[in-house]
Amino acid sequence: MRTSLAFLALSLAACGGGDVTLTATAIRDASAETGFTPTAPGERLVAVDVTLVNGTDRELPLTSETFRLDPSAGVSVRASALTAALLGSCLSSAGSVLAPDATASCAVAFVIPSGFRPATLVYTHEDVTAQAAVPGLLPDAGGADAGPPVIDAGPPELDAGPGDDAGRPDAGPAPPPTDRMDLLLVMDNSNSLVEEQVSFASALPRLMRQLTTGDADGDGDFFGDGEIDDPDFPPIVSLQVGVITPDMGTGGFRVPTCNNSSFGDDGVLRTTGNVAVTGCMATYPAFLAFQNDGGTSIGAFTDDVACVARTGTGGCGFEQQLEATLKALSPAVANSTVASFYAPPRFFMDSAGHGDGTNNGFVRDDSVLGVVLFTDEEDCSVRDPELFRDLTTVYPGDLNLRCFLHGDAALHPVQRYIDGLTQLRVHPSRLAYVVVAGVPPDLVPTGDAPIAWEPLISDDPARRDDRMEERIDPMFGNRLVPSCNEPGTGLAFPPIRMLQVGRELELNGAQVGIASICSSDFDPAVRALVRATGLAVRRL
Repeated sequence: MRTSLAFLALSLAACGGGDVTLTATAIRDASAETGFTPTAPGERLVAVDVTLVNGTDRELPLTSETFRLDPSAGVSVRASALTAALLGSCLSSAGSVLAPDATASCAVAFVIPSGFRPATLVYTHEDVTAQAAVPGLLPDAGGADAGPPVIDAGPPELDAGPGDDAGRPDAGPAPPPTDRMDLLLVMDNSNSLVEEQVSFASALPRLMRQLTTGDADGDGDFFGDGEIDDPDFPPIVSLQVGVITPDMGTGGFRVPTCNNSSFGDDGVLRTTGNVAVTGCMATYPAFLAFQNDGGTSIGAFTDDVACVARTGTGGCGFEQQLEATLKALSPAVANSTVASFYAPPRFFMDSAGHGDGTNNGFVRDDSVLGVVLFTDEEDCSVRDPELFRDLTTVYPGDLNLRCFLHGDAALHPVQRYIDGLTQLRVHPSRLAYVVVAGVPPDLVPTGDAPIAWEPLISDDPARRDDRMEERIDPMFGNRLVPSCNEPGTGLAFPPIRMLQVGRELELNGAQVGIASICSSDFDPAVRALVRATGLAVRRL
């Protein structure tokens, strides 16, 4: 049965002049039409009807290697050789080409496993890439009554009213003050973070003390009236802290430094302490809890957090900070902790988030949800794990540079994380998002100054700071030019994707802060999180 779909086409310029336009017009189950025999339960052959316009001045090959079908989450599939048997096929057994200025309207077949949710059709050849959304799907193999598939988290409901927030999520009335916080530390554990982890651990006592006293500046006097019992914001009475790493595996492909190639640490809250540090135990609870009731030692609690947060430096060198965060916090089904428009995101191998599973209990209904990304690398949250294949012809280039070279085609768009994090709170102001990464120290705001986003991530090169431009380092051909390199504190690279998420979260109503991992003084990082927390809990 052929199902017509609304279509979306994307044109991209190709070297040699001209554009290539790809349109997906329909998708249908072709299993019965071709005598297809599944090799696993639920496996199907689906056909996507496409229109490909070659506006270049050269021939474009049409082969199973040039067409790819990306799911909303998980592993992509290449076109099947069975395509040649389809009526009106794009491919032939002898090979097909599309001449310059020609148009092909034809069909491409893909063998998809059970649970695969087609999202994007991609054509790639050398420097040419074009893609088109495939919005919708046939019913699951269970039958026509199986209903629509679970798809990737869509955009939040939008406020269509006038004003500066038009097109933003409708936040509704501001929530009342809260004294509860759930803080997720996303700690980079790659081999370049030795000094930085030690420095961050040394800053934790200040951070925990300020959060639990509400005294952001140490003077206890918010109103400026000389009274020393005025907090800057309502103290956090109930604090939960969990730690994850950005290791999400490498799609099953063997890559040096990445021990678990399939899922990595998978966004699961760490229970392992750093026994190389004096006083640290081998295991801890999945998250650490502190009640500011006078009966719990903040010092002992902070020591425990430091033992878990010092994750070591033997982790995977391909950091997926945003994907790890989203998987750690997202429940598999909507619950009372999330927004009314919540749509559960799906992850590698069509897996679900851990928010109501392995990490259940960490995020509470009425808490401030704090997220700290602590890293010296850019996010490489992968949509197509083919990026990690050693001898891939799809994503050529040095393995260390592929996240940069092929980000548009192989990584999840940042909108996934803007939408996904926003929907985790009933009210977006209860989200505090802080990036401690490769921001040049002089671009970090001081005091109560707002973040100046233009020097950090402007699309206009004339307005963006030169240090925040991503480009290959001519002295080291397998890395980018560092964005900061302070003597004695290591170096770091532009965290463009994480900052792009931060800018949009701020526009959505979240509290956002930034700090530099290149600084030997982590007071700015503490101030950024404390300030964001103070705004999130609402001043009395």
